[in-house]
Amino acid sequence: MPVKNIEKFLQQQRQFEAGVAKALSKMKTKLFSKANVAGYGVGYKTIKKKTTGKIVAVIFVSKKVAPAHLKPKDRIPKFILVKNKRVPTDVQKLPKYSLLGNPVYHQKAYRPIKMGTSIEALPHDTTNYDTSATSGAVVTDPAVPDSRYMLSAGHVLNLVGYDVIQQGHNDGGENYIPPPPAAGPTDIKQRVGGVVKLAVGVDAGIAECSRMVTEIVGLGSPTGTEIAAMGMRVQKAGRTTGVTKGVIVGTYYTIKGPELGRMYAGHPQVITGDPTIPIPADATMDHLVRIRGVGGHFAMGGDSGSLVLAGDLQALKDWYNKINADEHLGVDQAKIDAFAAKVVNKAIGMVIIGADDVAAVELWHVKTALGIELVV
Repeated sequence: MPVKNIEKFLQQQRQFEAGVAKALSKMKTKLFSKANVAGYGVGYKTIKKKTTGKIVAVIFVSKKVAPAHLKPKDRIPKFILVKNKRVPTDVQKLPKYSLLGNPVYHQKAYRPIKMGTSIEALPHDTTNYDTSATSGAVVTDPAVPDSRYMLSAGHVLNLVGYDVIQQGHNDGGENYIPPPPAAGPTDIKQRVGGVVKLAVGVDAGIAECSRMVTEIVGLGSPTGTEIAAMGMRVQKAGRTTGVTKGVIVGTYYTIKGPELGRMYAGHPQVITGDPTIPIPADATMDHLVRIRGVGGHFAMGGDSGSLVLAGDLQALKDWYNKINADEHLGVDQAKIDAFAAKVVNKAIGMVIIGADDVAAVELWHVKTALGIELVV
């Protein structure tokens, strides 16, 4: 049955993406037994390094090798079956993702604390700083009445019990003074809270902080949550690059252990839950979204923890108009405008790792792992 409006079209597209992801997940053991396979997900087919608009099953490899030079058991099938229908595969080299945690630019201190700003987590008894990154969102634990926490990336918050300061020391928070043993939180000028929970394998955590507001600097407050979709226009505000725009070019990404070992070598606890335990080869990180910047990088070092929101009104209108034209849906402009207005600033995910493109973990996955809800 043909779709009659954009909302139904996107619902069907999301169902298709989820179906491809489910089929790939069932093939996980077989895929990861093949030489060079480093991950998989849903993405656009590429031809001569140029992205097409065709959604396919993407198999990521650490290096590309011509099929003729591979053993038969290591060759990637040309298609997978999704509900008895053939979906083409596309073999792509996995980007050299790295943690977005190196300080580059300065950000202001805010009281009350606003989101999208410079933070840093460090132990009580040190002046050895790590790196500044970004406050993501204000969240709550439904099981704890009136609770408020700051959400950020797990590798940013490091370990339960660490102090959180705002700004990070390289951004002007150099007045941080480790507390004497009997000192309380108010004795520390820059301390705004402490890390209370980390989600193992998800790269997300929360800190209990006082004096926070939901406003994201440059974007306003999130208006709710939304599920990612291929082609969706998104935006974020981060400590280093500020407000940037992007487009989702991949969903349901899974990355395999050896690549995780390289990326999280300095933060193995993100994957294993313990900084002394190395990342095993069979570990995986799931439910990642790939984002490509529009007009420049979507994120850079220091932007880890940034909340990814659905795009601004004009960007969403442009996307929906493109869908309307490409799919011959015949939706009038007033309905497109109204639908776009409902989606603006809905939260999609959280930035964690990057290369030329950026990977964000889907927000619904973060919420499930931490048992939290977004405060809007």
